[in-house]
Amino acid sequence: MNHSWNITVALPMTKERREILEAASPASTFTYVEPGKATEEDVKDADILIGLISSAICHAAKNCVWYQANAAGPDAYVKPGVFPKENVIVTSAVGAYGPAVGEHMLALTLAAQKNLGLYRDNQNNAIWRDEGRVGTLYNANVLVLGLGDIGGTYAKYCAAFGARVVGFRRHKSAILPEGVRMVCTMDELDLYLKDADVVAMCLPGSKETYHVIDERRLSLMKPTAVLVNCGRGNAVDCMALAAALRERRIFAAGLDVTEPEPLPVGHPLWSEKHCILTPHSAGWFHMDETVDRIVRIAAENLRHFERGETMKNVMTGARG
Repeated sequence: MNHSWNITVALPMTKERREILEAASPASTFTYVEPGKATEEDVKDADILIGLISSAICHAAKNCVWYQANAAGPDAYVKPGVFPKENVIVTSAVGAYGPAVGEHMLALTLAAQKNLGLYRDNQNNAIWRDEGRVGTLYNANVLVLGLGDIGGTYAKYCAAFGARVVGFRRHKSAILPEGVRMVCTMDELDLYLKDADVVAMCLPGSKETYHVIDERRLSLMKPTAVLVNCGRGNAVDCMALAAALRERRIFAAGLDVTEPEPLPVGHPLWSEKHCILTPHSAGWFHMDETVDRIVRIAAENLRHFERGETMKNVMTGARG
């Protein structure tokens, strides 16, 4: 049965993307707005919201029964009171960001290992100087904290370079993701840190992941190790990290997320030459493939929603 829903979409759309969404619910009315620019007027009559819509205006979406987020971890939208109705279904875009963020993590890893930040600084100052020792992924011990779509993609990339990858998640699994030699629980992390060449993080935000990497765990890492974080900024104690880098207790870091965020002027990580920073830009809509995947996830969920079926990536709401 085809229902007639009012659907507001806030994604970078093309003709092909519109056709994919509209084919999933032919009887519905679609309104397209610029990502992040939706107003209360744009959402007040919407039954379904798709894409980047500020949580600050969701209180005006009085008819909304389902929000399909553009993010893999839309934590702000599952808090009580964000939507007027109770039991609004919130689904994430898990599965959309593997290539984008996985490649960004790989780029940060290699840039940190190969001193590319130092060489860029030298280029800006017209300095021709060899910066010495570098690391490698070949035969490296790589720890991946968080083995979802993004962590699994990154692990596969590292394994292709010849790395020995150990994955960490909340619960062990008999199924090993591609490229992962072993899966451990987060409780076992300390046992592996002393031999790690790379510690790569793509953890979700939670009480359990807050400052997973702190002063104590940084002290367990060897001085040739590299830390990469593209998950949640508060999974790393950034002040402790700045001190470890300054004192050369670890080799380098590559961060797409920080605590706090944006990183304030004067924070020691800004001036730390062995730290490469990007402004939470690994995912976003910078790759067409990412947006295509979000649209495909939304369309699949829209078909399930039409039929009253179980939807993908349900974070909260009535249909899990």
